[in-house]
Amino acid sequence: MAMPAGGKPLDSLQFTFEQDPRTTAAEAGAASWENGTLQLTLTNRAADPLHVESVQPRVTRTEPRPRLDWVLEKPKGCGGGEAQRSLKYDLDRDRLLIREGEQEAPYGSGGDSSLSGLTVTRDKPAYVRFAVRSCRAYYEWVVDITYTIGNERLSHRVGGLRSAGGVAGVPVYTMTANPDGTRKTELSGRVTSARCASKG
Repeated sequence: MAMPAGGKPLDSLQFTFEQDPRTTAAEAGAASWENGTLQLTLTNRAADPLHVESVQPRVTRTEPRPRLDWVLEKPKGCGGGEAQRSLKYDLDRDRLLIREGEQEAPYGSGGDSSLSGLTVTRDKPAYVRFAVRSCRAYYEWVVDITYTIGNERLSHRVGGLRSAGGVAGVPVYTMTANPDGTRKTELSGRVTSARCASKG
């Protein structure tokens, strides 16, 4: 996670094991750093089924050389890797991609329709998840969801999304555990690099 200049100091945030530290930082105004994941849960309170027509992310603002106050490294975890077939949003090109193994193609090519045609009922939510990549700037972005219920066509926007990457010279912090069940942050002694995924 990365905090734009003038945002909340890292030592003012309280990290516990009850909440993912990335969520805590995002709620304080931080952006995802280089690689992130967005997961949406689509629900429906209406009696009629909801039919998803499209789920489209879109960049609304780009700042090529942003000032950032700090970057918090992603806590190390366990678990499996990405699925063989997955969605990826490339913010640098403002494009949604389908990843199949090592190959990537623009979403919608080859007749893919995994984000359209979803049906959501009161008892059956739908889940949309894609990886997010940002390597050249600070981005503010949204996700526009278009859907129909009965004969009515509607839309919903998920906003307030922020991502950054490829910014050099920002101090990198790591996270360790305290005996009382909280987490503390400390300087790693490294700074970020303009080369994406490299901490310098």
